[in-house]
Amino acid sequence: MKACQGKPSGDPILAILSGRLELGAFAVFLAGMGAFTWRFGLTTVAFSAVTLALLFHLLWLEFSAAERDLPRLLATAIFAAAVGIAGGVDVVGVKFDIVRMNTVFKFSLQAWQLYAVASGYALWYVTSALYRVERRRPRALPGRRFAALTATAIIATLVFAAAIFPWSGTRSRQEARFPGSPSGTLDGLAYLPYGTYPEDAGTENPADDRLVALKDDEPLIRWLRDNVRGSPVIAEAVGPLYHWTGRMSWNTGLPAVIGWDWHQIQQRLDYDGLIQQRRIDVTKLYREADTNFVAGFVARYNVRYIVVGTEETVFGTPAGLAKFDAISWLEPVFESGPYRIYEVRR
Repeated sequence: MKACQGKPSGDPILAILSGRLELGAFAVFLAGMGAFTWRFGLTTVAFSAVTLALLFHLLWLEFSAAERDLPRLLATAIFAAAVGIAGGVDVVGVKFDIVRMNTVFKFSLQAWQLYAVASGYALWYVTSALYRVERRRPRALPGRRFAALTATAIIATLVFAAAIFPWSGTRSRQEARFPGSPSGTLDGLAYLPYGTYPEDAGTENPADDRLVALKDDEPLIRWLRDNVRGSPVIAEAVGPLYHWTGRMSWNTGLPAVIGWDWHQIQQRLDYDGLIQQRRIDVTKLYREADTNFVAGFVARYNVRYIVVGTEETVFGTPAGLAKFDAISWLEPVFESGPYRIYEVRR
């Protein structure tokens, strides 16, 4: 291939992207590839493979150059890693995963972080190659007006698309779960006065179910946040997944005896028996009237605070909750209506 003005010489891969006609033909090729691979569920893999081929070629050119541009080399490598991870989750999956759900969640986080790091450099690199600043105003470089306008349109579209979810998606999710709660606040507990949860007690009698007002637990959560130092273990009720149980630990950061047990069971199969035992023990703590069991429970799990809030009244029994007042070494350190927090006094 002979060199021509503005076009790469001797490099067929870069020639694909060297002009308007070439880019148009490449876009048609990508559209055809997408249509062909769609029926087989391989579209993501195909596009990832094409992108990786271009990125690896750029890396090879950079390594082969007499003078290497280290920042550009590093950014290209980061982009390649991000594309490989994002596309790779369509090929491989974590063992015992649920339809690749956790594979996509965990690995996509890494991919997006790499994309973010490399995109900062890429944005500067592209704009500096297309624009120059004159009297504090950007102007396209001679002969690059079309490329500059195209790049600007693409960047603006990407920024707008990225801003859709934080603006509208967050507000929609917030209104669906906590209607009337304030927006635009940094208070992570601002949702509590507005939320409710229809708690299923797990019995055959629907009358045992209860509509829990999250605001009833707010005083207990705030007391733990304001008064507890360090990371003492707390005990709170355990229930089905995707329920309001575990809320004291989420909102305070304090470790609980058992919380979202499925992740532990799924990812630590060898400890399944220990995890199930914790669940059984917490259930007994709030349901059985045996005070001797409380002493063994506290010693076994090094518990400092026992919470009796909304979820404990749903999943516990009157006798199981009343026994805490009969134990001399349990002191009620906070009360809010019918709910209490007990501290272990050793």
